[in-house]
Amino acid sequence: MPRFRNVSIKQKLTLIIMFTSSVSLLLVCTVFVMYEQATFKQTMHDNLVTLARVIGDASTAALTFNDPDTATEVLTALHAKPEVTCACLYNSVGETLAKYDRKNPDGSCPPSPLDERYDFGAEALTLFQPILMDGERIGMVFLQMQLDEYYNRLQQYIWIA
Repeated sequence: MPRFRNVSIKQKLTLIIMFTSSVSLLLVCTVFVMYEQATFKQTMHDNLVTLARVIGDASTAALTFNDPDTATEVLTALHAKPEVTCACLYNSVGETLAKYDRKNPDGSCPPSPLDERYDFGAEALTLFQPILMDGERIGMVFLQMQLDEYYNRLQQYIWIA
């Protein structure tokens, strides 16, 4: 390979332009993938909060009358959302009223926290959302969503970039 000093000015300019363009393209693609990752995570969180609110609204009667059968029926409707792997309903004192677990029906629910909380783990997004009626907390809902769709989408964006 010829030394850079011995290369013609035309070739030097071509190499510099190619290098600068490649670095710029790599930087833009990296920022694009990072932006998509952040917005998709936010969208997943927003969708899970909405689903938790719907479940909370549908289960207010079950929580008010301490009816585990109705609460279980409400959670069983989650079979239509395959990405949701686990859900739990807690009463106002934090005791489990109903549970839905797609993978492990005999599993237990995590302890209920005192306030709203969410966590993006390596494999799942988990959310604890309070259930309110007339401004008073009557229970808590826990939802766990697999991140398979997130990783598939991220992989597609990286491949495209």
